Amino acid sequence: MSGMLNGFDWNGETSQPSEGMTPLPVGVYYFTVAEANEKITKAGTGQYLELQFECLDDEHKGRKVYATFNLVNKNSQAVQIAQKEFRSFGQACGKQFTSAQEIPGHVLKLRIRHEPHYKDEGRMVARVAEFLPSGQAPPVPGLQQPVQTNAAEQPAAAGDDTPF
Repeated sequence: MSGMLNGFDWNGETSQPSEGMTPLPVGVYYFTVAEANEKITKAGTGQYLELQFECLDDEHKGRKVYATFNLVNKNSQAVQIAQKEFRSFGQACGKQFTSAQEIPGHVLKLRIRHEPHYKDEGRMVARVAEFLPSGQAPPVPGLQQPVQTNAAEQPAAAGDDTPF
């Protein structure tokens, strides 16, 4: 494996350095649940469910957003918020989940909002603002376009209740 970087263009004559990824624009998009993982909080005092969503809409296909639900936490308000949000997620999927293994593959719409990154407030990140039913069928590639909303319709960003 030692020759893998032989000939790499460090001067940028054939490629430019990455400028980083901009957040998914505010709007409503079709997503599938790509992963559902139960995790323990950094402090080891709670548990949360992390969902990874993958965008299905053509223009942003493959882009990912995440949602976490503090289902076991010493902060009862964090648990109440998580239960309410997870109930909304289940309603959008039309299912009451009993295990994380049942979640991947479900298709739904997500309303995306922007908020400052929890470590770098100068950087905006895409967050799930609302879980919405997908309708009767998943989108047909090339036909479904996201429904854009204006910034005035975005809900106010709540305090940072991430589990880490």
